[in-house]
Amino acid sequence: MAEALTRLKKYERAEKLAEESRDLAGNDHERASSALALLALLSLQKTESNEAASLAAAAVEMADRGNSSEPRAKARIAMSPEKSSTPAIH
Repeated sequence: MAEALTRLKKYERAEKLAEESRDLAGNDHERASSALALLALLSLQKTESNEAASLAAAAVEMADRGNSSEPRAKARIAMSPEKSSTPAIH
């Protein structure tokens, strides 16, 4: 849902949902990683590069604890240098 909201440029609501998802993830590393990766991208949208880098690193760390490759890929995409120069989330 939060990802869809970013596509609609509803960034504040997307951020709230991503934060809720992160908080509710508990021991679900894949869900927590996806939420952290999205929060990293949203931080870039707000030009908060230090916060984005921190969230992306946390997303990678969390994804590496899980078994699925998709969250690991999403976490690394959130951390990629190309995203840091992107002014908006697509």
